[in-house]
Amino acid sequence: MSAGAKNRRSIMYVQYLEHIKFDSFDDLEENVFKVVGDKYQVASIIHDKDVSDETGELERPHIHMFFYCENKLSIAKLMQATNETQMNQFEFFERKDAGFLYLIHAGRKDRHKYQYSIDEVSANFDYREYVENLKANYSTSLDTMLEDVLESRIKYSDIQNNNDLSLLYAKNKTKIDNALNIASKRRVEARKNMEIPVVWIYGDYSGVGKTAYAKQKAEELKMAYGYSSYMTSANNDPFQEYKGEEVVIIDDIKPNDIELSDLLRLLDPYNATSVRSRYSNKYVSADVIFVTSMYSPEQFFIESSINFDKEPIDQLLRRISSVCYVKPVNDGEYLAEVNVFKMNKLDEPVVIEGKFDYIAGKKVEVKTRYQLRETKKKN
Repeated sequence: MSAGAKNRRSIMYVQYLEHIKFDSFDDLEENVFKVVGDKYQVASIIHDKDVSDETGELERPHIHMFFYCENKLSIAKLMQATNETQMNQFEFFERKDAGFLYLIHAGRKDRHKYQYSIDEVSANFDYREYVENLKANYSTSLDTMLEDVLESRIKYSDIQNNNDLSLLYAKNKTKIDNALNIASKRRVEARKNMEIPVVWIYGDYSGVGKTAYAKQKAEELKMAYGYSSYMTSANNDPFQEYKGEEVVIIDDIKPNDIELSDLLRLLDPYNATSVRSRYSNKYVSADVIFVTSMYSPEQFFIESSINFDKEPIDQLLRRISSVCYVKPVNDGEYLAEVNVFKMNKLDEPVVIEGKFDYIAGKKVEVKTRYQLRETKKKN
């Protein structure tokens, strides 16, 4: 945004907690509320659980303080209130709601980040009521709803949980489903070349909890990031009802359930592509994919491959982040044991001849192997 186009009504102050110009965060807040009074809306929070997208490590604790005024904010007053001398600690926001929602990572684009509680926010107005009204007051205009769906501000789970949106969806299902698929395609293309965690959960027996384990992990992601989940249906059109959910569980997959080429494309982060569906192709924009099967990745690949000699197993293995092997136990307390393996890329290929009886003596080389990370019991 050019300097002349900056919105002087919505500004975020960001500073590392150790660098604030006060003895404590409470002292900073007290001074800010004293200086600005009720002329500005102010809300603030300490972010101490953010994880870096680049390194995956916990970021240093820092504060976010968002200011809003219907008229232009006074930069001089903000600097006086915070005792800051550098303008680069202040960020201009185009929209008021985006700034206030960012404090707790409630915006659609921030749902992959740690979700802070409303109770952690200090404000000189009713912040809880403000956020709840934002979530509740969806427009019931079809055009507005379609625009929000296309921009990923509304997802399918939002529609399910809102009576007005559900009514609009019931009357315009085809249009809204098309918009959901377009939004999913946009997300796929936007994050092309980004690694998608793929967890392959398998076991030799049915009923040991493979699906339950995947559902448990999906629920943990829902609690942490607000992710919705989709489980493939047990028919020949597994993605027919997919509508952009962030977590996908490909449940109880067998070699003849899906074309190997379709599965490889689905798990490939380097190609924005669709999976075949009976009525229209679907773009799967999952942030996490779980696969449950009675087949190990190697066995699944071999039994799915038409020409095994020309199709290396690494095509599948390199797409998998971790493998969970679930086996039954009989110790009176737990029903199953889960061995969790991390997939490691090797500098040189290794031969797995004889390791798997279904390879039938063929010399098979791979450049991706398992490394045991942990073993845990589940009941």
